[in-house]
Amino acid sequence: NQTSEKKLSESSESNEKISGKDGALAEQMAWSTFGVGSSTYVQTAGIADALTTKYGLKIRILPSDTSVGRIQGILNHEVDYTVTADGAYFASYGLYDFANLDLGPSKDLRALLARPGSTTAVTTKKSGIITPEDFKGTRLAWIPGSTSVNIKAVACLAYAGLTLDDVTRVIAPSYKAAVDLIKNGEADWMIGQVTAAHWHELESMGLGVKFIEFPAKNKEGWERLQKVTPWLYPGIAKEGVGFNKPIEVPNYVNPLIVTTTEKSVEEVYNLTKAIDESYDLYKDIDPLMPGWKIELSSQFPVQCPYHEGAIKYFKEKGLWTEKHENWNKNYLEELEKVSEAWKTFKERAKEEKIEDKEIHDAWIKVLKEVLGKEFPENYDK
Repeated sequence: NQTSEKKLSESSESNEKISGKDGALAEQMAWSTFGVGSSTYVQTAGIADALTTKYGLKIRILPSDTSVGRIQGILNHEVDYTVTADGAYFASYGLYDFANLDLGPSKDLRALLARPGSTTAVTTKKSGIITPEDFKGTRLAWIPGSTSVNIKAVACLAYAGLTLDDVTRVIAPSYKAAVDLIKNGEADWMIGQVTAAHWHELESMGLGVKFIEFPAKNKEGWERLQKVTPWLYPGIAKEGVGFNKPIEVPNYVNPLIVTTTEKSVEEVYNLTKAIDESYDLYKDIDPLMPGWKIELSSQFPVQCPYHEGAIKYFKEKGLWTEKHENWNKNYLEELEKVSEAWKTFKERAKEEKIEDKEIHDAWIKVLKEVLGKEFPENYDK
């Protein structure tokens, strides 16, 4: 982006010292994120470049295509921070890829900043799908192993009182292949973000792109949806590919910056502050960057609890409310219960020789008993 590059290169201010008592940031850090070419990689690189320009920090970005790779990187001290998404939720509760005896739940993941975004069911204007209830009897593009995408499809079905039994799954080996299925008329719908550039092709082909709405007034529908994906919430997308008026779609955090409790309060405070105060240097790098404004990226629900250092900065900015505090406190209390329950479950799983493929569903039965709420089954087993 020429505008952002010019802004970075023309910045004449000398590298500023990051304020704070005694938690100055290391001059060199390693961050992990999604693969090169992804929107998240572009956002991560933009923020890192801004921090280099303003503060002289040297940030090495390591792409990782899997949630496990990104999360384990910070837990194993291979990187300092990760810019990730739903994997932080799966790792916190030990779900899906983390539901194995070598990994399991982690109570130590903490968020710094969390950019809100919109996601929904995407189809063509020729498909005949108008509302979620129209999913019955349709063909869903399904990506084996892409839990974050697939589980949202199950949630969208749940909103309409439907299940996977009500649709035909058409297998796609990758997200791009799923988009091709829609484009070629081999599948009717899939999950996607309303701002994704690849939807422009459907428009140019004359197929038209349609984003299915999930009105908040259907409280029973949303209750069913959130039993599958509690980190999704009723939201508004004001603009996207093929539309320029507000639509009601699920909102969620994607991506978020995550570290662990091992990072000090002062260090995380300083980094959170530095990212906020360098916003003008990276805001034009990608159309999604405005979501990193501190007023937006300090909200909840988030896929893991906030770090005390980030909370300290939010309080300083007048952004941390009683509702924030209660949400964060409840999440922390849940994760303590989860951690204790996993210890007992892990011993039982070894004694009873529970097969690897059965670990997830056996574990969520324990979660339901311990926490008294729903957890999604393993749709990809």
